[in-house]
Amino acid sequence: MDAEEQDDLVTLRAWATEQDWSYLHVVNRVAKQPGFPSPAGDRPARRTIDTPEGPVATGGGREYLYSRNALRPFERKHPEPVALPGLDPDEPVSINRFAKEIGVSANAINQHKGSAGFPRPVDGGARPRFRRGDLLDWRNSRPGKGRRRRSDG
Repeated sequence: MDAEEQDDLVTLRAWATEQDWSYLHVVNRVAKQPGFPSPAGDRPARRTIDTPEGPVATGGGREYLYSRNALRPFERKHPEPVALPGLDPDEPVSINRFAKEIGVSANAINQHKGSAGFPRPVDGGARPRFRRGDLLDWRNSRPGKGRRRRSDG
């Protein structure tokens, strides 16, 4: 294996971090999808523990290496960014209004209220309003649906 090929290899643990997924999600979900690539090689794992004298290598099992090119079809998908030119990003808007502006249902946004990373309202009440720019930034940073599963029927 030449140096260029080795640079193109990655462990599933490192790839999971790059995709903003947990390693367990990749092993238990993503890697079980049809067509997921086989390892292209392996290497000894280099685990360390911190001691008062400094880090100590403990060795460990082997880690499989995968080709980045082979993993590309399984990467996390992101939606196309939305831009709202001509609209004030500082204007407070309801979720219903924002949903209409970007062309989705209000439920597509409401289901994420209270989730980590969802913007805080600028005013409370029964119908809270959010800064349009905050909603837009949140929407454009969301992961997409990912790789669709094949239907069995």
